[in-house]
Parts: sequence; C-alpha cells; structure tokens
Amino acid sequence: MNYDPYKKEDVVKAIKREGGSSFLESQVKNPFGIHARPSAAIVKETTKYSDRQIFLTNLENGVRANAKSIIEIMTIEAYNTARIMIEVSGEDEGATKILLRIHSSLMCSSPDEINFNRFE
Repeated sequence: MNYDPYKKEDVVKAIKREGGSSFLESQVKNPFGIHARPSAAIVKETTKYSDRQIFLTNLENGVRANAKSIIEIMTIEAYNTARIMIEVSGEDEGATKILLRIHSSLMCSSPDEINFNRFE
C-alpha cells in the first residue's frame, strides 16, 4: 500500500474508480486473519447494501470472494498482513463509504475489535 492506512484523506485518495466500480487495496491487521468472527461482521455490514456488489480479493493468492458470504470470505485465506483488494459496484460517495467501512474493519489489530467506524 502506498498510503497511510490510518489517515482518512490518504485512504480516500487511494481509491481507484474504473468500469463502474470502486477499488481500495487494504491489509489485514488482525493477528488471526479474517476468521469466522470478522467474516460474520463483514457479512453483517455488507448485506446492508443490497443494491451493491461487494467483493474481497486476496492479492497474495488471487482468490476472490463475495463479501456477503461468510463461506466465500473464509476461502480467500486472508491471514495477518495479507493484502486485500476491496471492490464495490458504483463510483459514487456511497461506494466510498462502503470501502472506508470495510477497510476500517480490516485494520483492526485485535481479534475482538471489529470497528467499521474508524473514519466516520
């Protein structure tokens, strides 16, 4: 990542928009990776946006998952420090908000801390 992942303005500048979707590279900070609890929290968050397609891709192994499926998220094998591409359909402020919320959850360094509100 070529930006400070803890500064909202840097994160927003790092968002790429292409082909009707918005993308943000993030990194898993949880020492246990994206296991069942963070997967469930991500699914709970992403299912709020029924009008959006949301995907997570592990840039280490190329595996892509629908972010609205716990099983699919767990199959990407996103361990601690894994680089993750977050993809949200749309190039608007709504897509930016979703990207920030998911990025915020991936940046949590405690297995018990899942925070979607870091940038609000």
